[in-house]
Amino acid sequence: MSIVQKTLWYIESHLDDDLSLGVLAAEAGVSASHLARTFAKATDLPVMRYVWRRRLARAVQALSCGQGAILNVALDAGYASHEAFSRAFRAEFGLSPAMMQALGDPATLSVLQPKDFFMDAPVTLDPPRLVPCGPRTFVGLNAHYTHQTKQGIPQQWERFNMADPEIENSLGRAAYGVIHAFTDDGAWDYACAYEVSRPGAYPDGYQVMTFPARTYAVFSSGDHIASISAVIDGVFSWIAGSEWMFDDGPTLERYGPEFDPVTGKGGFEIWAAVLPRQGQDRHA
Repeated sequence: MSIVQKTLWYIESHLDDDLSLGVLAAEAGVSASHLARTFAKATDLPVMRYVWRRRLARAVQALSCGQGAILNVALDAGYASHEAFSRAFRAEFGLSPAMMQALGDPATLSVLQPKDFFMDAPVTLDPPRLVPCGPRTFVGLNAHYTHQTKQGIPQQWERFNMADPEIENSLGRAAYGVIHAFTDDGAWDYACAYEVSRPGAYPDGYQVMTFPARTYAVFSSGDHIASISAVIDGVFSWIAGSEWMFDDGPTLERYGPEFDPVTGKGGFEIWAAVLPRQGQDRHA
């Protein structure tokens, strides 16, 4: 997969970490000079300039929502002082952080949105295994997305992984991405979650999602997590040419203990709820 795609995923998943060109190059498995040239050619931005502009974009959101004092926002964005942050903020947006707080609406600012790091071309997958499951319940952080905002999913996972609370009645430590609540305009809800045997007491902001019994087609991938969009496209392609069709249920991303949320490596599974096409035995 593209080193630029891998680097974009890593940046969006680790914006709160101490990022440098050397760190990003090591994660991509290339030299710093190679990453610098390749990233700038693909995105029209130097890689560290992209990092700082994305951090400033998050600072805009924090200021507009009144999330803490300006100094705290500055420190979260990686600046050592209020003054350094104010200079960078004014150079980027043409107004001071204090003016942004007073304005309260970032709609008039040109903030750098996350670039699409998802691979476009679908991949060819091995045939899935079919797994009948009873009703399933998940508990986690849920958010609403469109195809224009899906680049925010890694930051949702970052919040989920950093919190990592004890989940009552958890069925193991595999984490799930639960894609559900599709709308007619192509939007959907996405939850970072654990599966539980039954609902219990959970942290504030966590949502309980229960789905009826379904048969799942389970596809395995050993690729980097930035390939997940292409893998899901491959799942759609396989099902379209098979004797199965999508059922009215969730699509699940399963991340087992071998998956490393820091590097994005270790592989994952896609569990698609399916049923036989008309004329086929539902329990085949």
